[in-house]
Amino acid sequence: MTVYRVVEHWHVHHCAAQPYPHPWMITRTVAEVVNGGPCLTPVTLPATDPATGHSIAVRVACRRRVPLADRCPTCTPHVEVARISLHLTAVKGDR
Repeated sequence: MTVYRVVEHWHVHHCAAQPYPHPWMITRTVAEVVNGGPCLTPVTLPATDPATGHSIAVRVACRRRVPLADRCPTCTPHVEVARISLHLTAVKGDR
């Protein structure tokens, strides 16, 4: 499985429209990508050799052609949140 580790930064504020603090913007930055290795079930596609014009078969990773639910475990992406930071913004008059 390919793992994407991300860092989230939440901008939180408190306004009159909602009685509790809530995020109004969340930004995510990819901190690390851990490759899961080669595809376990590659897909064979027909292609044409540009040099000779002959028909050939090309094997590509299933992550490039197969829906997410049907991918092999190596090609299935997973996202891990490594850290969350907060930026609190108060509305004038808040305590």
